[in-house]
Amino acid sequence: MQTLTAVERVTAALEFREPDRVPHFDLYWGAFSERWRRSRGLPTDPEREKLDHVDDPEINACYDVDLYVAIADESAWYSQAGLVRHEGAYEIRRDGWGRLVRVRPDARFYAELETPFAEKRALDRLVFDSPAADGRYTAFLHNLAQMRGQPCPPFILCKVGGPYLRSSFLRGEANWLMDMVEDPGFVDALAGRVADHLIAMGLESLRRGQLYETGIAIYDDIAGNRGLTMGPRLYRRFFVPQMARMVAAFRQAGARHIMFHSDGDIRAVLPDLVDIGIDAINPVEPRAHMDALTLRRQYDGRLALVGGLCNSAIIPSGTDEEVRQHVLRVLRAGEGGGLVIGSHTVGPDISQERYDYMMSLIRQYGRYPLRLPE
Repeated sequence: MQTLTAVERVTAALEFREPDRVPHFDLYWGAFSERWRRSRGLPTDPEREKLDHVDDPEINACYDVDLYVAIADESAWYSQAGLVRHEGAYEIRRDGWGRLVRVRPDARFYAELETPFAEKRALDRLVFDSPAADGRYTAFLHNLAQMRGQPCPPFILCKVGGPYLRSSFLRGEANWLMDMVEDPGFVDALAGRVADHLIAMGLESLRRGQLYETGIAIYDDIAGNRGLTMGPRLYRRFFVPQMARMVAAFRQAGARHIMFHSDGDIRAVLPDLVDIGIDAINPVEPRAHMDALTLRRQYDGRLALVGGLCNSAIIPSGTDEEVRQHVLRVLRAGEGGGLVIGSHTVGPDISQERYDYMMSLIRQYGRYPLRLPE
């Protein structure tokens, strides 16, 4: 088979056709990327080492990354985000969702000090910055131009958040979970307002990026390794209807593919997500019982898988044989298409040698037609 472009390759996989090879999608922590750059004598930047992930076309090209997610600033009040004050080694910042957070410049995590809706207020006074504001799309359009200017441009999805997590930013997670039991009407109203905003952001991102032929990803972390944060009954009650509205709006606008991202074990609501029109999921974490081969057999032809590899145990610390068997099992989920393989995020706990070994297996066994050893 002739070599395909990344757009052709990922499109074929998502539509359950066999491309030339199994497509690949990973994101790289700054610490991993900078270590890789040093190993090849490329220019480095100490500031990039602090980032959770970096857009590095050179490492993407080295490792055959076929998919890219372009992100506009969807936060409610993006124009008001900024530094409030210093407190010793900490910065007190107001983020775009109106939260007051305490951060250290040299740390990846933050402490949430205050949320804008910790006390309930009338939602008719809830006015977000306009989804059409040009400032939301400055970095988005820059990154699109950079990626499209590469010798082998990737398949690009735009991205929006989802109604569960983004609403929790406004209310605070504990309050939000309690609201589902104590005040269902308020949950419906707030999640609906947030979903309206996210729909507008998604439609504008599709339009400005001209990404209709590839599509959009909805990112909403709704689960942990043991299952859904709020349980499947409450998710179906409050959030499946909002997700259905979002998917319908994006489909009507012309989005060809709609991917759903959530860490954790989301098996309990996968039938609901498939029924409303989600056609791909990411990251498919094995440690959360999201086994790629099992899911492929269960949802064959209806749900493509983006991910599947274990970045928390097997790839970082498994033996060579354990890594080999793991990669082969995930590749088997790609027989007949339907798979974009990856480990989601590649952090500094994964050695260069181990990641290179993983990639060598994908390259050796990931060409179609797949010939996988038993």
